[in-house]
Amino acid sequence: MHTRDSPTKFKLHSVMAAFWLFLAVLFTGCASRTAYVITRRDAKYDLTANSKICLAPHAQPRDSELTLQRDLLIALPDHGITLVPHDQADFTLTYWLDDSWETGKKVVYYQNGAWSDFYPTANPMAYHAPGTVVYQENSFLGQRVVDSPHYVQGIRLKLYPRNSTGGVEFKSAWEGYIKGGARVSEKRQPMLLQTLLHYFGQDFNGRAPLIERPN
Repeated sequence: MHTRDSPTKFKLHSVMAAFWLFLAVLFTGCASRTAYVITRRDAKYDLTANSKICLAPHAQPRDSELTLQRDLLIALPDHGITLVPHDQADFTLTYWLDDSWETGKKVVYYQNGAWSDFYPTANPMAYHAPGTVVYQENSFLGQRVVDSPHYVQGIRLKLYPRNSTGGVEFKSAWEGYIKGGARVSEKRQPMLLQTLLHYFGQDFNGRAPLIERPN
């Protein structure tokens, strides 16, 4: 059993837990005004905002794809890109929400002979002497940062060139991806698109500040 010095001990554990959590957030990135972006281009294609581009249709679009198309039709002109009819296009732009898993970090705690996601706290006993707070001992030996797989959703765009017969070539001229977190929300989606299209026709890999739609 512990008396009044137990809360002090657990405060120290709280400080250490906060430190480990800070490291975990540092490893994985935190919710901020930035997003991870990766874009690639094929240098043999001369891509500019004036390139003749059409949108690829979805045969049976989901609601999320219809919303993405709506926001894309708004974002493209903001970057000077004007869409043309399919029979006039030199490139076809495909778009979808990309679902995947990736490994992040989390803090776990060792208590009562096992590792747990939950931080251990002192448990007041059912009986105590008058005026004395008595705590029950938890077997707490430490904490550590471990790998933690989690679900990720992002926006992926791919631009395919058309060949001489009018068909779409398999290899992309440019492609881009921006990570949206656990889910691409309808509210955040326009900013993600604006940010991704900022790197249209370029090579880029890193965190980028989110871009609001121009007024």
